[in-house]
Amino acid sequence: MSLILDPEVAEAMAPMGEAMAGMTPPVVGDVGGRRAMWEPILDASGKAQPIPEDVTTHDYVAATEDGAQITMRWYAKNESTPGSAVLFFHGGGYLFGHIEHFDGPVTRYVSTSGVPMLSVEYRRAPEHPYPTPLEDAYTALKWLNGHAAELGVDPDRIGVMGDSAGGGMAAALSILSRDRRGPQIARADPPDADARRPEHHPGPAHRTPRRVDLRRQPHCLARTPRRRGRRA
Repeated sequence: MSLILDPEVAEAMAPMGEAMAGMTPPVVGDVGGRRAMWEPILDASGKAQPIPEDVTTHDYVAATEDGAQITMRWYAKNESTPGSAVLFFHGGGYLFGHIEHFDGPVTRYVSTSGVPMLSVEYRRAPEHPYPTPLEDAYTALKWLNGHAAELGVDPDRIGVMGDSAGGGMAAALSILSRDRRGPQIARADPPDADARRPEHHPGPAHRTPRRVDLRRQPHCLARTPRRRGRRA
């Protein structure tokens, strides 16, 4: 069965196809080759749609517990009202990708929603295996929480999200911060969540996350992958 792409989708994906043309997939274990193949594709994909001009960026640096320095890029819509913010983690299988490859998508998120975002240049595998990338994420969360006032952010309204592998990072960070009793992460609920959720009984180790009404908060938080197949 042949498949035909919607014309608008085909137009948006054309730069990715052009970037992939003539490429030979690297062999298993070839980290450098995989990065050389995928990073131009990510870059082309991020630039496939117009990049808004009403968003300003600024780079910050935070020190990790093991003495490293990680770069974080702050995106804020011009003349936007201070309030909530989102910590963003780029995709790439924890193996490839940098924050600049996601400048386009993050800029569009911020321009459309008005919610500022902090994109994190976490260290990648295999040079830096688990838990280093997750610890970098936790460093960024603590940095954003600690600098909330100067950035015009309500520390109780900080969310986390990511693209692909970055979504897994955001989910893991939420659990880590809960277990360490670290900075609170806002939880986005659909408007009718209370009517569909059983009564919640918070455990003694951590306070109940602040609920955020999606009707007033245009951003969304990390989603865990949906399981396929039937349960046994």
